[in-house]
Amino acid sequence: MNIRREEIGLRMALGSSRKGIKGLLIVEGLLLLTLITLPALLIEWQFVHAGLIETYGKGYSQVTYLPDRIFLRFLITNGLTWLLMAIVIVISIWLPARRASLLAPADALHYE
Repeated sequence: MNIRREEIGLRMALGSSRKGIKGLLIVEGLLLLTLITLPALLIEWQFVHAGLIETYGKGYSQVTYLPDRIFLRFLITNGLTWLLMAIVIVISIWLPARRASLLAPADALHYE
């Protein structure tokens, strides 16, 4: 957040609240995660569809296991991965954004 200190100071000088600045930065991080997730899902689905990612449990018994349900497993694993990455991103953005939003607007603009 040291790189964006001037931007945060300018936003605070123009009337943004500390909570609004933190929220804006967190939403920006989550939107970037979602934006990169879509092409990654398409590439991964091609690997799954081509059979390059094999699953255990196929053809061994009459019982259907979760690995046999490829689309359901695809959704669950990617959903959990997105959720874990979103938690990490929120924490890694919130801590520096909190510190940067505690600066006075004049001090943040002074570093420019």
